[in-house]
Amino acid sequence: MADNGVGGGVAGHSFGRWCLAVCLLFLGGSKLVVAPQSVSVLPSWLVVAFAVVELALGMLLILMPRHRRGICFAVLLISIGTAGGAASISLLGYDITGCGCFGAWRATLSQHLVVSFGLSLLSSGLLFSRERMVSPSGAV
Repeated sequence: MADNGVGGGVAGHSFGRWCLAVCLLFLGGSKLVVAPQSVSVLPSWLVVAFAVVELALGMLLILMPRHRRGICFAVLLISIGTAGGAASISLLGYDITGCGCFGAWRATLSQHLVVSFGLSLLSSGLLFSRERMVSPSGAV
């Protein structure tokens, strides 16, 4: 396993971790910027709470790479829960296109599911990876 020189991790872990972190930061940031002005089917405090959680998990992935498994597990649970919640709300007959989850953009159920399952796949790939993190000094 080669050290990538950035953060002391395996190259695949660093790339996947950074991709997941950027996705979470973008999703959380777009919600925070637009949530106060948007008209949403969800209460604005709930949209802001989701945004804060996404921003926190994204920052933790960047700042604490050794704890990536726990953070990825949290992202996995949240993503699956979000997909289930969006599907349930839609099956109950509510229109979720203006939920505020994507900021000002309107998103259909399929777009919610694609993003949720994409985050789930990325986080589970990082979670179940068998490669170990290595420090810059080479010690495991």
